[in-house]
Amino acid sequence: MTGGPDQWLIVHPDFSQPPITYISQVVAHIKMHLLRSAVGDGLLPFFGEAIGFVMNFKPDYAVRCDLEGVPVEVLEQAHRVGRCELKVKGRRYLPEEILCIT
Repeated sequence: MTGGPDQWLIVHPDFSQPPITYISQVVAHIKMHLLRSAVGDGLLPFFGEAIGFVMNFKPDYAVRCDLEGVPVEVLEQAHRVGRCELKVKGRRYLPEEILCIT
């Protein structure tokens, strides 16, 4: 209802820059969007506490990093974020459709 993972969990780096800069671009984006609140720092709106991110480089190669961009694990496949759907009286609504409902 808020745009789903495409809105809140997926960061697209500037691909016109060299690949070596992708992780630092993502770190800068994350730091800009995390909330600081009375209940804790590093909260991602609608999802909770952020602990790191995964940078998918190829379908069979990804790197899991902490919030500072330090690699902590190499993955043998790209990471995919979960999706959900909304059904009302049997009709399925995609996140893109829900954003258009006023």
